[in-house]
Amino acid sequence: MVKVVDFGAFVNFMGSRDGLVHISELQNKRVAKVTDVINEGDEVKVKVLAIDDRGK
Repeated sequence: MVKVVDFGAFVNFMGSRDGLVHISELQNKRVAKVTDVINEGDEVKVKVLAIDDRGK
C-alpha cells in the first residue's frame, strides 16, 4: 500500500505501476474509513479490473 486517502488507497504493482483501489472495492460490506481495513505499508493482493487509455 503506497498511500491511503479518504476515497481509497493507492497500491504499487509490477514495480513501476500505481493503481487506485476505491473504498467501495475494499470489502464486500460498507467501509466507513479506509484505515479500518488497510494502512500505508500493508502488503495486499489486488486484482486489476481496468486500465484506462492513459495506462492508469
